[in-house]
Amino acid sequence: MLISPRPTDAEHHSEASLFNNMSACLLKISEAAKKYERNDFGNFYMDAAFKTSWVALDMREFAKVRTVYGSAKRSLSLIRRLFAVTPSPNVTAANIDAMCAYYAVQAKVLENVNKDIMFKDLSPEKKIPWPSFDDYWAMGPFCWGTTHGLVHVNKDPVLEAKRERNQPRTLTEEELWAIWTEDVPVPTEPLEYRQPADDYPEFRFCYDNMPIGRIYETRHICRAKREVYEVIFRACRDDVSREAYNHVMRSQRERSVTSHPWGARLNAAVAKKEEGTDLYRAKNIRAALSTYIDAWAELLPHHYSSRLTFEWVNSGAGSLEAKLWSNISAACIQLSKSVNSDFRRSTLTLLAFMSAYFSWHLREYTSVNPVKNSCTRLLATVSDASIMLTTLQPKIDTLKTLWQQQVDVLQGADDELFMALERQKRVPNAMGEREWAEVGPQTWMGEIEKLKGKRLFV
Repeated sequence: MLISPRPTDAEHHSEASLFNNMSACLLKISEAAKKYERNDFGNFYMDAAFKTSWVALDMREFAKVRTVYGSAKRSLSLIRRLFAVTPSPNVTAANIDAMCAYYAVQAKVLENVNKDIMFKDLSPEKKIPWPSFDDYWAMGPFCWGTTHGLVHVNKDPVLEAKRERNQPRTLTEEELWAIWTEDVPVPTEPLEYRQPADDYPEFRFCYDNMPIGRIYETRHICRAKREVYEVIFRACRDDVSREAYNHVMRSQRERSVTSHPWGARLNAAVAKKEEGTDLYRAKNIRAALSTYIDAWAELLPHHYSSRLTFEWVNSGAGSLEAKLWSNISAACIQLSKSVNSDFRRSTLTLLAFMSAYFSWHLREYTSVNPVKNSCTRLLATVSDASIMLTTLQPKIDTLKTLWQQQVDVLQGADDELFMALERQKRVPNAMGEREWAEVGPQTWMGEIEKLKGKRLFV
């Protein structure tokens, strides 16, 4: 019996390169067919171009960077066109969005990488993880027909039941709102920060199956954001009675995530941010602050862990939120210089610190400039903030060193994605995973509660 030898890495590389080249050729044929108004042939070859590109990317660990980069860019250019022409009952809009986000981020981080080295030899931050199994394989061979087009594959109900608790899914409206409204319980055992559980918790707060320590961190961060939002909202409107705030929150809850989809919320937030920036430049700082905080609230109930990471990055939501909190911090700093009492000055400085912290916490979701700005504002406010947040005091030198080093290494850097930078330009946090519990929002809640309904402006 003749036994075929195991393919070598070089042979795998050649195969990946061949499929990538075939994809490029098929795309050219598709474009030529459509030029002559033969859309049937054009769509056929477009489908084939996407499939061959999918195969090339599936072998990325054996391919050169050039192959992975080209396949990712081509897949991104094809995917929405393909599924607009040949929709499949087995492929959802969420599947398409997840893969678009993957293709976009993977191509972005490879732009300035040597294209002749092997993809497997890149540092981990350059190798973007695949989206979920369901997203990845929704467009793979499991769902391909024997000829043109994608076909529905009946799912085994027993297998699906087993996978239900260990696969990501879109969060329900109840789950989305819970992270903003429910108190965070005190953990009864040490928190794990690196290894997620085998299954998702019965009630999900996050899209990804994160370690329990990360879930607690996310819950504290989101709850603190909502509390700071309430303080600033009520201060800007002199809402001592809480009537205006309660009305707005009721209105938010009445806007379902289906009747007001994610894209509409994101667009509304962008428009209000631009309005706030115009007010800020016109020196109407209080109105700018009020508008910035309203812009952030447009994103509710979504948060940075409620959706696929790549989607939060690729949609611009991560950068938008980071910039909003940084702008809120800048407005609070400016207002602190003109108020007429020490209490108001210290309170606005504290709010500036917290807002800058929220922006800095989103550094993996945004670009270089918001990270630099948030670090600069943290440095400007941390000393004064530590007077009210006494938990900062033992760590203040460590924090200042961290933020100053980050500002220094980012000087002159292009405004690209922060997570795409070389490792040496992303200063590690000396306090590690416990930073949020030692100096972050978990320790702020008592002080924030004292500020609600206070008049901060004349």
